[in-house]
Amino acid sequence: MNSKEDLGRKKGRRLSADDLFNMEGKPSFLQAFPLSLQHVAAMIVGCVTPAIIVANAAGLSDSDSVILIQAALFVSALTTLLQLYPLFHGSAYAIGSGLPMIMGISFAYVPTMQAIATQYDVATILGAQIVGGIVALLVGLFIKQIRKFFPPLITGTVVFAIGLSLYPTAINYMAGGTSNEHYGAWQNWVVAIFTLVVVTVLNHFAKGFLKLASILMGMIAGYIFSMFFGMIYTDEEARAGIMYCWTIAGAMLLAVVLQLVFFTPLLIRRLNYGARIALFGVCFYAVLTPLAIAFGWFPTELPGAWLIWSVTYVVILALSSLLFTGLYRRETKLLNKQLERYKSETAKRRK
Repeated sequence: MNSKEDLGRKKGRRLSADDLFNMEGKPSFLQAFPLSLQHVAAMIVGCVTPAIIVANAAGLSDSDSVILIQAALFVSALTTLLQLYPLFHGSAYAIGSGLPMIMGISFAYVPTMQAIATQYDVATILGAQIVGGIVALLVGLFIKQIRKFFPPLITGTVVFAIGLSLYPTAINYMAGGTSNEHYGAWQNWVVAIFTLVVVTVLNHFAKGFLKLASILMGMIAGYIFSMFFGMIYTDEEARAGIMYCWTIAGAMLLAVVLQLVFFTPLLIRRLNYGARIALFGVCFYAVLTPLAIAFGWFPTELPGAWLIWSVTYVVILALSSLLFTGLYRRETKLLNKQLERYKSETAKRRK
């Protein structure tokens, strides 16, 4: 730490964002709170998910699954305290780094634990973890001597293989979770992809707080986005109402896009007004009807419902076209009058 930072602390001045990455830095509450909240949110998922996966693979009861999850959280808390306050600090045999990091449950062992759970039981998994812990301790003690046997190509391949082995778990969670009755619904995929895009964009293109809190911002954005699909409501009527509003918004967006296509010179330059209205009506009906079928706007199994739907659409299109045609003609007359007045005033000035 340099003398300027020491002087800043002595005078009580506000610290810069660099204090977030200093060993002895003390960031402000507004800086630390959202980042710590993000870290805790990510930690909870990392600690709980492996225990849930293993419990499901081993076929544990609900009470045993809860005990396994509690054990994972308890051990995570102990190891986190060990990292914050290391044993034998400063010596060659120090245990703990002294860094503010949360030690969660590693996903690297999940595929192995799943394989053991399907063939044996949880007791065998715990015994394998004891052996793995002893091996990891020995590797940590002699890491400097054996590091040359693990070049970046080897370690990178191992990490890549671990990531690939976790793909099925990630896909299941993106689809809503295997225990969810709406598993695989398109709403789950849309929200998951939207959240992933938000986190990726903020992490790669944002700066400052938004970049550091990209996961938290992605979670908040995904939660708000899911409200439009009624995914956070348990009441079916409320969920249906939200979905209905969302489909109306989608229909309005389609109407705006088609209006830009048929009623502006963006794509079509030479076409009379009547032909534009006819093409707009046909195309809007072609995209609106599948949307109405998908969200159950009318009973598609009844032939009379199709007739009512089509007639209603034509009547609304005709009335709206007549209304807007009258408004446009009135506006055109006003503009022509103003133009004639301008021409006459200009001619008088020239004389």
